[in-house]
Amino acid sequence: WVTVPDCVESDKFHQYGLRDAGTQIQVMEKVKPTFLFGTVAANHVLCTALATNLACLDQARFLRDIRESMRRLAAMGSLKGGVLFTVPNVTAIGYLEKYTDPQNRPGFSGRKAFYRSSVSSADQVLDDNEITTITNFLTMLNNEVKAQATAMGFAIADAKILFDDIKENGRPIKSPSGYSPGSAKANWPLPNQPGLFGLDGVHPNMYGHAVMANELIKAINAKYGVAIPQVSEYNAWYYDELNRNPVDL
Repeated sequence: WVTVPDCVESDKFHQYGLRDAGTQIQVMEKVKPTFLFGTVAANHVLCTALATNLACLDQARFLRDIRESMRRLAAMGSLKGGVLFTVPNVTAIGYLEKYTDPQNRPGFSGRKAFYRSSVSSADQVLDDNEITTITNFLTMLNNEVKAQATAMGFAIADAKILFDDIKENGRPIKSPSGYSPGSAKANWPLPNQPGLFGLDGVHPNMYGHAVMANELIKAINAKYGVAIPQVSEYNAWYYDELNRNPVDL
């Protein structure tokens, strides 16, 4: 958890995980890592998709949080390198699906949570104007992530571009022998259709994590002149129970 004036105590899940170790940044200040993977950004905009409203957007708080986090990370003196990644388009994740209001009520059409069969309030939908606001906020957010990576001398993995491409074109999966189960989509797996997300429509599944890992590896190799081998995305798909035996929601 992060200790801020309006959140002086961590929630029960973070308390269970971290116990008395302190906040995440305090833990890092104690162990002094030499390499950083991170973004310090996603939850500042993902909240709009999960709540289907804009109440959580706070540019001043985001800028304060990321800049203070990076200041404290730099002050540790132990970091030799790192990679920051941008945040994908949160309005295009599997959690949200297109909805057209059958009654054509203003503000009732747009993107709704996948588990809703219908919409009873405009607060349950992100309409076109709200999506534009989120898109603009996301652009600001990702520009700041890139600026912080540059200032820290870190590599940058552009997850926004990656997932935009997968949303548009899919991501081919192929075994060393040439067999392919198809191209993965930016959704959870369906019968005969591989996917990157878990059943919550937010977090990557095993295969999706392999895809993201390879993007991080490529960014690190390019920045630091190393040759970390990429993981097998085919193997990640093959051993991903959710992809091999999908649940059709």
